[in-house]
Amino acid sequence: MQKSEQRGAARAQGAVPIKRGRRVANKAQPTRNSAANAARARNAAMPPRAWLAAALAAAAAAQSHDVTLVTQATVEKLWLFPELCERWRGPMALTLWVPDVAVVEQAYATATQAATSCADATDGGSVSIHVEVQRSNEAYPVNRLRNIGLRSVNTSHVLVSDADFLPSRGLRDAIRAKAHWLANEKLALVVPAFQRKGGRCKTLESCRERLEPLPTTVPGRFGQLARCLREKDCLVFQGDNSPQSHGTTDSSRWLEGDETVRPIECFRSNRYEPYVVVSMAQMPLYDERFAGYGKNKIQHVSHLRRMGYLFAVLPRHFLIHVPHPRSGSKKEWLNSYQTHSAVDTLYTKFLKEIDARYGAATRVHLCSQVDGDFRRAKRRWAGA
Repeated sequence: MQKSEQRGAARAQGAVPIKRGRRVANKAQPTRNSAANAARARNAAMPPRAWLAAALAAAAAAQSHDVTLVTQATVEKLWLFPELCERWRGPMALTLWVPDVAVVEQAYATATQAATSCADATDGGSVSIHVEVQRSNEAYPVNRLRNIGLRSVNTSHVLVSDADFLPSRGLRDAIRAKAHWLANEKLALVVPAFQRKGGRCKTLESCRERLEPLPTTVPGRFGQLARCLREKDCLVFQGDNSPQSHGTTDSSRWLEGDETVRPIECFRSNRYEPYVVVSMAQMPLYDERFAGYGKNKIQHVSHLRRMGYLFAVLPRHFLIHVPHPRSGSKKEWLNSYQTHSAVDTLYTKFLKEIDARYGAATRVHLCSQVDGDFRRAKRRWAGA
């Protein structure tokens, strides 16, 4: 069998769903908060037939929206998978990247064993596993791996994450509860990203020793994250070396907020690259020319902006990065001017391509542009 045929067979074999876990219904408990009282008052004022129609419509909307978590990894990062399953509890798509076709069987067996823990944790969804073999001398093909996962998604929405991130507990349910927002097919719902400090662990083993057991060391709930931030054991993702990457999320405001989704009126920087929940209806695939480290996610955010997407921040839930040794791709990005320059050149080319396709205008402008427009308008008003 030729190598290309082996790769195709490996990918086909990898797309095997794990059996669904059993769904357990939870009996709703009465609540005394003001929102619930107001809802009961509205329902009491409605004619019985109208109330039933509204209830059925709300239930149908909630059922029609679900979200798949799409991620990619090398085999070494599968140790995080059981905790990922336990926290997400929903449909997932995992694409594994292996260096040679000879290890496909072993990699698939390892992934399947890790995914077995998802069977009981996964509520109302399945886990699909794909194995992709490295092509000759290619850098880590992160966007190709993302697209392989995206092509297996059967839900209305998707959250594309990275293998070294864990979701907060209940994130999937929190997303599904925002049915009104999810109805907008051109909304990118931002999931705030943070990171757990772990020192400069240079090996995977040393990282695991510092972090296990994961349920106690890596925050899974809003209160735990807030405490971790206060104690300076956590910080905004990349806040120490690239604050523009997630600064627009405005995590300080998010921490003080309530359960309300907050629209983003402007971007503080063109380098903003949040993790977002988007509808599958119009979402473009990732550009597979971007491989290795650098610009592979921001190109997708830029694409969404040019297509006219709006951005809004999900309250009270988050993703959190787990420390790991620096990857070979990042080392090359940091140490090779040639690699860095080539990625920057490709990104500039990509921006010109989407500007030509959609036009340079976006629905979410830079804050500096918005402020400048306001100041110019103010001067015009003063001179009138």
